[in-house]
Amino acid sequence: MQELCWNTTLWQQTSPSELSNQEQKLWNIICFSLTSFVDNCTESTLGSTSAALTRMGNDYKRTWWVRRVVPVFQTFANQTGLLSFDWCECEVKHHALADVDPEYCQTGRPWFADGLGYDWTGMERLVMEGSSGQHKERIPKTIGDSVKQIHNMLNMLKAIANTHLNSSFQTFLQMKVYGIQSIKTAIALSEMQMNDQGKFVHRQVLTATIPTRYQERNKWLGVFNMVAFILTALEAQVDKLAMLDDEQEGKINVETEEKVQVKLCTVILAIQ
Repeated sequence: MQELCWNTTLWQQTSPSELSNQEQKLWNIICFSLTSFVDNCTESTLGSTSAALTRMGNDYKRTWWVRRVVPVFQTFANQTGLLSFDWCECEVKHHALADVDPEYCQTGRPWFADGLGYDWTGMERLVMEGSSGQHKERIPKTIGDSVKQIHNMLNMLKAIANTHLNSSFQTFLQMKVYGIQSIKTAIALSEMQMNDQGKFVHRQVLTATIPTRYQERNKWLGVFNMVAFILTALEAQVDKLAMLDDEQEGKINVETEEKVQVKLCTVILAIQ
C-alpha cells in the first residue's frame, strides 16, 4: 500500500547532520505527526466497509478534535518541552481570577477550553477551541468560541502583568499569548500582546488545513509552517520572560516610572 511505503521511507530518512537543535525538534514533530496521519489513512476495513464508515452521519466535534487536532500539538509539546497540555474541558484559571469579587474574595464563573497549553513556568500561554466537527459548522458556535478565546487570551496576558508589576513595561510589551481555533478542517493561529498605549492587540497570524486523506498530504506544509512559527515564537519568549523575571526580582534595576504598575496606572487615568 502506497501510504505504508511512504511511512517506511519516512523513518528510513536520517536528519541532516547540520540541523540546529530547533530544526531537529521540528524534524521530530514532522516524523511523529506524519506517522499518526498514515495510521489514520490506513484504517482497516471489513469487506467493503469499516466501523468508521458506518458512522459517517455522526459529526461529533470532540471526535474530530481528539483524532486529528490533538496529536499535532501534543507531539509539539512532547518534542519541544515548551508547552504542556490539558485537553477537553480545561478550566482557564486566569479568566476566573480576573473576575474575582473583591468584596467576597470569590472567583468568577469558570470558563473552559478544549485545549490549554502551559509554558515552561506553568503559566497559561496557549488556549484552544474546537468549534465544530469535521463536516458541519454552526456559525453562532464559531462566533461565541472566537469571542471566548479572545477574552481568555486577554486574561492570560493580564496574568503575566499581574505577576510582574515591578518589571519594565517595555519588556512586558514583548510578551505574547496565543490561541488556536479549529473550524471544520481549518485551524487558525492568533496572538495577542499589549501596545505602548496599553491597548490589547489581537492578530490572526496563520491558517492551515488539517489533511484527512493521503491525497491531501501536501496540506501538511501549511500545518508544519504553523508549528514552526509557534516553535520559533515560544523559543524567543524564553529569554524575554527570563528578563521580565529578573526585573521583577530586582536583579535588573528598573526605574520606578518605567515599571508595569506605574505605566498601566497612567494608562487607566488617561482613559478616565
